[in-house]
Amino acid sequence: MSTPHRGLRLLGHPVHPMVAGFPLAFWAGGTVWDLAGVFWPGPPWAALAFWTLSLGLVASVPAFASGFVELVSLPANHSAERVAWWHMGFMSVAFCCILASVLLRRGPSGVTEKPGLLEISLALLGILVAFGGGWLGGELVFRHGVGVDRK
Repeated sequence: MSTPHRGLRLLGHPVHPMVAGFPLAFWAGGTVWDLAGVFWPGPPWAALAFWTLSLGLVASVPAFASGFVELVSLPANHSAERVAWWHMGFMSVAFCCILASVLLRRGPSGVTEKPGLLEISLALLGILVAFGGGWLGGELVFRHGVGVDRK
């Protein structure tokens, strides 16, 4: 079942898929920097991870906003409604994991030079949960036709 032109659109296309990739890319990149710091200790990795994860948090704001508009724009009893709520739940948990990881990296004198196991684990958990949420987003589009204009 496809969804007609509802929700937030830009030039006829849904906005959410346009912006949703940015947080995932930043969070994945930050996690890669963390893992690089584990294998090759040195000064740039911790700062790169902190700022890349932080950019992902900022980039998630338009993704969450546009996704919420899409969610509330679904017609009543749409077949995708349950999947959409699970998608939002996964992405919210991922956001919280990444946020906690970033906040724990802040010390009294700024960004810590070497994140601990907890900070790295939270970022890794966050990106894994986000990948699961992204898979659910794919389910919304490819199985349920959310945002698809079939003429």
